[in-house]
Amino acid sequence: MNNTFDTLYENILANISEGEKKGLWHNIRKKRGNPSSKWKNDPKYRKQMKDQAKKIASEKDIHDPVRPGILKRQVKGKVTCSKARSIKGKQKDKSNNTAKAAQRFLNYHCEASKATCCGRCGRVHVKGTKCKRPYLKGKDHCRNN
Repeated sequence: MNNTFDTLYENILANISEGEKKGLWHNIRKKRGNPSSKWKNDPKYRKQMKDQAKKIASEKDIHDPVRPGILKRQVKGKVTCSKARSIKGKQKDKSNNTAKAAQRFLNYHCEASKATCCGRCGRVHVKGTKCKRPYLKGKDHCRNN
């Protein structure tokens, strides 16, 4: 450019005060505080993230046991479906922890082994068990009942 423009520009810059030179972001940062360039290492940010992680970890899942081992302590030997049914039936209050644990055991371990109609033998039994003889046919087959 020409000399006149450069001299005018330098004169204008010389007349501007320091506050006006810094511009818009200087005033915004002055009000809010200067943001950390290492925001992940900021102690306030890290504390907030740790608190959120603890909160998420402390939330219980609906499938978590309320009192682990409550059935095992009440039964001699291994807990089976029939033992869990008998414990559940003995409970007067069906909303206590023992009844809930028994029901949960039944839901997760015993409901999958329901008896169904066998196409081979014609009887209703649990899959995986042997078929009784003689095989049923016609009107006696469980399919027709």
